[in-house]
Amino acid sequence: MASWPGAGGEVATALALRAGSHPGFDRVVLELDRFAAYHVSWLDGPPIGCGSGEVVDLPGSAFLEVRLEPAKAHDEQGALTLQTRELRPALPAVGSLALTCDFEAVLILAAGAPARLPFRVTRLEGPPRLVIDVRHPASHPNETQ
Repeated sequence: MASWPGAGGEVATALALRAGSHPGFDRVVLELDRFAAYHVSWLDGPPIGCGSGEVVDLPGSAFLEVRLEPAKAHDEQGALTLQTRELRPALPAVGSLALTCDFEAVLILAAGAPARLPFRVTRLEGPPRLVIDVRHPASHPNETQ
Protein backbone atom coordinates (compact mmCIF):
# COMPACT_ATOMS: atom_id res chain seq x y z
CA MET A 1 0.00 0.00 0.00
CA ALA A 2 1.18 3.52 -0.80
CA SER A 3 -0.57 6.79 -0.04
CA TRP A 4 0.02 10.51 -0.23
CA PRO A 5 -2.44 12.91 1.41
CA GLY A 6 -2.17 15.56 -1.31
CA ALA A 7 -2.15 19.29 -0.96
CA GLY A 8 -5.89 19.90 -1.31
CA GLY A 9 -7.26 22.56 -3.59
CA GLU A 10 -8.15 22.21 -7.25
CA VAL A 11 -9.22 19.01 -8.97
CA ALA A 12 -6.38 17.30 -10.86
CA THR A 13 -7.03 16.23 -14.45
CA ALA A 14 -5.51 13.05 -15.87
CA LEU A 15 -3.84 13.80 -19.22
CA ALA A 16 -2.13 10.57 -20.27
CA LEU A 17 -1.79 6.93 -19.23
CA ARG A 18 1.16 4.82 -20.37
CA ALA A 19 2.74 1.48 -19.51
CA GLY A 20 6.06 -0.07 -20.43
CA SER A 21 8.40 -2.84 -19.42
CA HIS A 22 11.88 -2.37 -17.97
CA PRO A 23 14.43 -4.91 -16.71
CA GLY A 24 12.86 -6.39 -13.57
CA PHE A 25 9.67 -4.30 -13.48
CA ASP A 26 6.79 -2.81 -15.45
CA ARG A 27 6.02 0.89 -15.16
CA VAL A 28 2.62 2.59 -15.27
CA VAL A 29 2.67 6.37 -15.66
CA LEU A 30 -0.34 8.60 -15.08
CA GLU A 31 0.37 12.15 -16.23
CA LEU A 32 -1.67 14.89 -14.53
CA ASP A 33 -2.02 18.64 -14.75
CA ARG A 34 -1.39 18.79 -10.95
CA PHE A 35 -1.03 16.30 -8.13
CA ALA A 36 -3.93 14.90 -6.13
CA ALA A 37 -4.01 12.73 -3.02
CA TYR A 38 -3.57 9.07 -3.95
CA HIS A 39 -3.88 5.60 -2.48
CA VAL A 40 -2.47 2.52 -4.24
CA SER A 41 -3.18 -1.00 -2.98
CA TRP A 42 -4.03 -4.55 -4.03
CA LEU A 43 -7.74 -5.33 -4.11
CA ASP A 44 -9.26 -8.37 -2.40
CA GLY A 45 -11.26 -9.17 -5.55
CA PRO A 46 -11.82 -7.91 -9.07
CA PRO A 47 -12.28 -4.18 -9.69
CA ILE A 48 -15.81 -2.77 -9.65
CA GLY A 49 -17.05 0.04 -11.90
CA CYS A 50 -18.21 2.91 -9.66
CA GLY A 51 -21.17 3.89 -11.85
CA SER A 52 -22.52 0.44 -12.62
CA GLY A 53 -21.41 -1.61 -9.62
CA GLU A 54 -20.46 -4.30 -12.16
CA VAL A 55 -17.19 -6.22 -12.16
CA VAL A 56 -14.72 -4.72 -14.64
CA ASP A 57 -13.44 -7.50 -16.90
CA LEU A 58 -9.66 -7.25 -16.71
CA PRO A 59 -7.25 -10.10 -17.41
CA GLY A 60 -5.23 -11.07 -14.35
CA SER A 61 -5.36 -12.95 -11.07
CA ALA A 62 -4.62 -9.91 -8.89
CA PHE A 63 -5.72 -6.29 -9.23
CA LEU A 64 -3.89 -3.15 -8.18
CA GLU A 65 -6.09 -0.11 -7.57
CA VAL A 66 -4.88 3.48 -7.98
CA ARG A 67 -7.32 5.97 -6.40
CA LEU A 68 -6.87 9.76 -6.74
CA GLU A 69 -8.92 12.53 -5.07
CA PRO A 70 -9.81 15.17 -6.09
CA ALA A 71 -9.18 14.09 -9.67
CA LYS A 72 -10.96 13.52 -12.97
CA ALA A 73 -10.31 12.19 -16.47
CA HIS A 74 -12.68 14.47 -18.39
CA ASP A 75 -12.95 18.12 -19.38
CA GLU A 76 -15.77 20.57 -18.58
CA GLN A 77 -17.78 19.28 -21.58
CA GLY A 78 -17.45 15.68 -20.38
CA ALA A 79 -14.95 14.57 -23.04
CA LEU A 80 -12.33 12.07 -21.91
CA THR A 81 -8.90 13.66 -21.32
CA LEU A 82 -7.09 10.31 -21.58
CA GLN A 83 -6.44 8.66 -24.94
CA THR A 84 -8.46 5.61 -23.84
CA ARG A 85 -10.35 4.15 -20.87
CA GLU A 86 -8.49 0.83 -21.19
CA LEU A 87 -5.01 -0.40 -22.15
CA ARG A 88 -3.91 -4.00 -22.70
CA PRO A 89 -0.09 -3.74 -22.73
CA ALA A 90 0.28 -7.50 -21.95
CA LEU A 91 3.47 -6.90 -19.95
CA PRO A 92 4.90 -9.47 -17.51
CA ALA A 93 3.60 -7.69 -14.36
CA VAL A 94 0.90 -5.40 -15.79
CA GLY A 95 -1.28 -7.14 -18.34
CA SER A 96 -4.13 -4.65 -18.41
CA LEU A 97 -5.23 -1.22 -17.20
CA ALA A 98 -8.70 0.29 -16.98
CA LEU A 99 -10.32 3.47 -15.77
CA THR A 100 -12.97 2.11 -13.35
CA CYS A 101 -14.23 5.38 -11.87
CA ASP A 102 -14.38 9.03 -12.94
CA PHE A 103 -17.16 10.46 -10.79
CA GLU A 104 -17.51 13.32 -8.30
CA ALA A 105 -13.77 14.11 -8.26
CA VAL A 106 -12.79 10.46 -7.63
CA LEU A 107 -10.59 8.85 -10.26
CA ILE A 108 -9.80 5.13 -10.01
CA LEU A 109 -7.60 3.01 -12.26
CA ALA A 110 -7.15 -0.74 -11.94
CA ALA A 111 -4.26 -2.86 -13.19
CA GLY A 112 -4.55 -6.59 -13.82
CA ALA A 113 -1.48 -8.61 -12.79
CA PRO A 114 -0.56 -12.30 -12.62
CA ALA A 115 -0.18 -12.12 -8.80
CA ARG A 116 0.19 -9.63 -5.94
CA LEU A 117 3.66 -8.43 -6.78
CA PRO A 118 5.81 -5.88 -4.93
CA PHE A 119 5.31 -2.32 -6.17
CA ARG A 120 6.48 1.20 -5.45
CA VAL A 121 4.94 4.58 -6.17
CA THR A 122 6.86 7.72 -7.08
CA ARG A 123 5.74 11.28 -7.82
CA LEU A 124 7.68 13.03 -10.57
CA GLU A 125 7.56 16.72 -11.51
CA GLY A 126 7.67 18.56 -14.84
CA PRO A 127 4.99 17.50 -15.79
CA PRO A 128 3.31 16.02 -12.69
CA ARG A 129 3.29 12.21 -12.99
CA LEU A 130 2.31 9.39 -10.69
CA VAL A 131 4.60 6.43 -11.44
CA ILE A 132 3.82 2.89 -10.28
CA ASP A 133 6.56 0.28 -10.74
CA VAL A 134 5.42 -3.35 -10.38
CA ARG A 135 8.12 -6.00 -10.04
CA HIS A 136 8.15 -8.79 -12.60
CA PRO A 137 7.17 -12.26 -11.43
CA ALA A 138 10.28 -14.25 -10.40
CA SER A 139 9.75 -16.66 -13.28
CA HIS A 140 10.07 -13.86 -15.85
CA PRO A 141 13.43 -14.00 -17.73
CA ASN A 142 14.07 -10.24 -17.19
CA GLU A 143 13.72 -10.52 -13.39
CA THR A 144 16.66 -9.15 -11.44
CA GLN A 145 17.21 -10.16 -7.86
